[in-house]
Amino acid sequence: MVDIVTGLSVDRERLCPHQEATVTAQTSPPDTLVTWKVDGEEVESASNTIEIGGLVHPVGPGHTVMVEAVLANTQSVQIRRVETRVDIILDPPPAAIGPFQSDAYVITSEPAMPAIRAIASGGISGNWTVRVNIDATLVFEICRSIPPSMIKSIEFPAPAGGSAIDIDFGGAIVGGKLAVGVNGVVNGCPASGGDGAWVMGTNPSRSDIRESFPNDTIRRIACRESGQRQFEAPADGGIGSCPLFGRADRVGIMMTANATDEQVWNWRANLDRGIEVFDERLDAARSYPAQVALSAEFQDLVAGFNAIRLQDGMPAITINVPEFTTGDLDDNLQQLELDAIRGYDGWFGQDRFGHELHEFRIAVAPELARTCCGWETSTRWRAPVTRSGSSFRRRSDLSRKAIRAMWRAFSLSDHSAARPMTLRCRNRAARLFASSITSITWSIRLARR
Repeated sequence: MVDIVTGLSVDRERLCPHQEATVTAQTSPPDTLVTWKVDGEEVESASNTIEIGGLVHPVGPGHTVMVEAVLANTQSVQIRRVETRVDIILDPPPAAIGPFQSDAYVITSEPAMPAIRAIASGGISGNWTVRVNIDATLVFEICRSIPPSMIKSIEFPAPAGGSAIDIDFGGAIVGGKLAVGVNGVVNGCPASGGDGAWVMGTNPSRSDIRESFPNDTIRRIACRESGQRQFEAPADGGIGSCPLFGRADRVGIMMTANATDEQVWNWRANLDRGIEVFDERLDAARSYPAQVALSAEFQDLVAGFNAIRLQDGMPAITINVPEFTTGDLDDNLQQLELDAIRGYDGWFGQDRFGHELHEFRIAVAPELARTCCGWETSTRWRAPVTRSGSSFRRRSDLSRKAIRAMWRAFSLSDHSAARPMTLRCRNRAARLFASSITSITWSIRLARR
């Protein structure tokens, strides 16, 4: 009796990615062991079943293998691995940009996201995904100044089907690594493909940014903070992959703190936020004199001064804290505007009244350790401080004259212990001292801008 192969059974003749086929030989007599060949080469097998498509007998994409069971006769079956590769074409293609000549698109200086169409090869109709990733490569290897907190993936909506899409960023302005993917079915098998490119930013043109500044003060702040740059690239149209970060993770043209994604990549959003911050500082500066006047420390100073007057037989007086002088934000900066400029990045420190340390302070003199004619004063109003070369120089003539008047009244050389002050001199000194502090002036604590 001759041993023969009576038939071959296979669970699948077309393999999708990661699939295997099981081939089984039927023989006569039933327990006869066949010899297996794959593409004409004999392979070892201890049974009448063989697995095709795995690690032992792989089948590459688009390839076909011939599996044979051999006894006195031969029966065979063909198994094919389906080609499921999907290529995505980006139109227009990204260009080689930047010092690394990376394939990239560019956020325009307007700003606007690039117009990109993604096309899937082979006419696949599937589900698309569009993401912009800010990953460790961007943060730690290319843009080392970007805080790690920016590592994220932003997904944008995409059509559910179709062989091509126009990428819609939904009005957002964001840079990083663009990743476009599609999932569908090719030859009955799940298939996917993807492509991507960098999205870099463009610094605004001089003309665009000049038209966007509401006043000269904001322009000067932008120059000081960033050189009018949103990205680490030359001003006036320079292209860079990295937003311009400063200290404490401030970013962009106005060095905005706690910036949103939009404020990091969109210079107009960054500028708008900077203007909002400056307006907030103007409001805070406007309210500062009233805060000082209501503080317990200031009330104690006034009470102490009036106590001295009452002890000397003079009535108590009301001491008012004037509001800051005001000008405009282009060519007439006064106390209010200067104080807001100081506060743009924060009023660091604390004044003697328990408030933030502003550009201008109530001037309180150190103790005048001089007793004259039966009464003693321990305070005066300090003249303002100025610094040569500062962009903002202000001096209070009233305060300066008041100090001179007090020192004339209490001069040690004219009124020594051996030469008591006359009643006439005493009254004149009291009048000068009282008039010098009735209207409080502000002193300048300069922070050069």
